[in-house]
Amino acid sequence: MKAGKFWLCIVVMCMIAFAVMGSSCGGSSSSNFSEPDQDGRDAETQALVDEIIAEGGLTADETLPDNAVNYNTSSATKSLSKTATTQVTQGEALSPVTLSPAFDTEIWRVYINDDLAASAYSPGVSGGEFSGSANGVTITASSSSSAQITFSTSAMSTGSNQIEASFVPNASKPTQEIGRTVLGLVSVSSGSSNNNNGNSTEGNTGGNSGGDNTSNITSDDNVPDKPASGDNVPDRPTSGDNVPDKPTSGDNVPDAPTSGDNVPDAPTSGDNVPDAPTSGDNVPDTPTSDDQTSDDNTDTTSDDQTGTTTGETYSSTTASTHALSLTSGSATYSNITVTKTGDATGSSDGTSGYDWTGSNAAVFASGGGTLTITSADISSSAVGGNAVFSYGGNLNGSNSGNGTTIKISGSTITTTKNNSGGIMATGGGVINAENLTITTAGGSSAAIRSDRGGGTITVSGGTYTANGQGSPAIYSTAEITGSDVTLNSGIAQVVVIEGGNSVTLTNSTLNANHTSLNGNDSYYQAVLIYQSMSGDASDGSSSFTMTDGSLTNANGDIFHVTNTTTTIALSGVSITNNDSSGNFLRASSGKWGSSGSNGGKVTLNASGQDMAGNIIVDSSSTLALSLKDSSTFNGAINSSGQAGTVSVTIEAGSTWTLTGNSYVTSLSNSGTITKGSYTLYVNGTAQ
Repeated sequence: MKAGKFWLCIVVMCMIAFAVMGSSCGGSSSSNFSEPDQDGRDAETQALVDEIIAEGGLTADETLPDNAVNYNTSSATKSLSKTATTQVTQGEALSPVTLSPAFDTEIWRVYINDDLAASAYSPGVSGGEFSGSANGVTITASSSSSAQITFSTSAMSTGSNQIEASFVPNASKPTQEIGRTVLGLVSVSSGSSNNNNGNSTEGNTGGNSGGDNTSNITSDDNVPDKPASGDNVPDRPTSGDNVPDKPTSGDNVPDAPTSGDNVPDAPTSGDNVPDAPTSGDNVPDTPTSDDQTSDDNTDTTSDDQTGTTTGETYSSTTASTHALSLTSGSATYSNITVTKTGDATGSSDGTSGYDWTGSNAAVFASGGGTLTITSADISSSAVGGNAVFSYGGNLNGSNSGNGTTIKISGSTITTTKNNSGGIMATGGGVINAENLTITTAGGSSAAIRSDRGGGTITVSGGTYTANGQGSPAIYSTAEITGSDVTLNSGIAQVVVIEGGNSVTLTNSTLNANHTSLNGNDSYYQAVLIYQSMSGDASDGSSSFTMTDGSLTNANGDIFHVTNTTTTIALSGVSITNNDSSGNFLRASSGKWGSSGSNGGKVTLNASGQDMAGNIIVDSSSTLALSLKDSSTFNGAINSSGQAGTVSVTIEAGSTWTLTGNSYVTSLSNSGTITKGSYTLYVNGTAQ
């Protein structure tokens, strides 16, 4: 069978699985750089799938045949199985799995509970072999027909984890995914409490539904069997045994009192008995769901509160509940402690999803209310446990909601698990934050985060650090403004903008250390501006504006723009790239969007700005570069030759110093160009 057809088949299978499961390949917020939604399977792809099935490369239900999946059972005590659930504790070793499909694959993907966990490319694709690692899964492709998947159960969520693999035959068509196959079901527990030393089990993240906090009992545990029929166990008494009967009417049992007995009558209306209290009496009401309580597992709702509540503790250990919430009116809190555990269940997306509507957030506001918090300590150790969530109610809008607002200042926020941002707005929600210290550790857990429907987030002062896979300090599908803030990324970009949205920063410090590729990432960069096509962010032109402050990058490029149109405006920013091979700007096509039309369309305006590093504009992309107000640019543009459309405008007092041969389409120069030993080509003509 032709390799092209194999590829097509692969694509098709994944699409059917997606349609049946009602999932997408991602979405920005569930996994910040997850795969695009499926568009359906075309006739050519369906034909390829049918052919692969006919030749035994896939079974009729579009899973790999057993001989294409090697569970490597000799390498660890526990291994996946297609027929049974594998019980592990977090951190316990789990055998790797080797996949050998009978068709060529360029992109390998692994899903956990329908969410993309990791992806990797086959050797020779997009620059060569590399492994993709995220969410407890690492994929290493040794060829286009073989890949090994290894697992870190310490990074998996507690509870049930269904693990599936899928394949993309053509990396230029990332939505054409086929062959979704279930590798196994893993039940992860946080550890056993049966240690007889009086210590409780650490990390009760599974929620509290009335059960105890012990691990599952297996056949190897020292638990007595149920008695069998041969054991010396007394039978239940029968009618022949010496068991007293229930008393009958002839037994000496006192009758119930009758009207003739000396029994006092019930008081009548004429007796001196106090009336039941009425609504006018001074009797406290029974508490309702809107009253303020602070019991565990209670979604504390505080609508239309009068005054400020101080010094209370609020917690939730159950999935899909909030520790503190407001659904209308206003409420004010100060010096409070909020804790959240209980991993979210279900999808991260959708009208009940924990990333779209905040169903598992620690602190939650909706319904047009205003929630004010000062000097709080908020912590979340729950999947989908976003710490502070403002939901504006309009998932179909573009940063416009019902007025729901959270005002929070002088507080510390910590989250540890996946899909758990620091502060988050969706559906047009509003957050005004001042002098916060936010630290997140999980994947898809930006310190300042937004998702479907966007919103408005304004931040002044404070330090915002994200350390997880696909977790930038800022992830914007909203209008986000920051002043005098420090933004730090551990292994992801420091800022990501999706769709027609914006980030505006003044006098701020940005530190980027992007060292782990995620989802469709192909390059490392400090700032990524893109459109994922997932529907989580509206289309249109985006913007990144930074005035004063500093941006320091440890790895890769400074800016990467792909599959979108954007304006980058820089003024007085100290920009340092500690990666000597990194570019200042890369505008290029990638794995988002349709090949040929998914480049980056960039307007770069420099005012009083010094810039250093090369610029790459591929054939699908455009650049309009403007230098004014004594700006300087030391670098080359498309040093390998003419590609995309590039126009350069240099105003009086500004300077471009070439560091390599450069190719542009048009040039307007009222300033200075220093060529040195290099040549500047304008529309193919040397200058």
